[in-house]
Amino acid sequence: MGTVNNSVAINQNYVDALYYMYDKLIRPIEKDICGKRIIIVPDEELAYLPFEAFVKEKANINQAGFDGLKYLIYDYTFSYGYTSSLLINRSYSNFSNRVFAFSPDYVNSTDSTAEGYSTLFGAGREINSIFRWFKG
Repeated sequence: MGTVNNSVAINQNYVDALYYMYDKLIRPIEKDICGKRIIIVPDEELAYLPFEAFVKEKANINQAGFDGLKYLIYDYTFSYGYTSSLLINRSYSNFSNRVFAFSPDYVNSTDSTAEGYSTLFGAGREINSIFRWFKG
């Protein structure tokens, strides 16, 4: 019986993490997503995240498996690009969707995990250069 309870707890932690990532990275801008295609250009650790596996709702605490979860892949098609310069080489003359770009800024952070970090040098210039090609 202990193994089953342990399995449920492990699954719950995993699903909680997938929901947390959805809640922090996608939910705040989801209302602004046009269409069903999302192109992710992740940086550093974000490249390890399975965006299509994020879940939109917390799972039932007693749920032992992953069936019935509301994964983002059911709502969107995901593509990954590992540099924004690859996107610029395409022709987007009729492109009307938006780009959401952000860069961490730890200057005024009260979060103890941000200690020792600073603003990512050049990120603002890079984001502004992307906006020359895309609305955002």
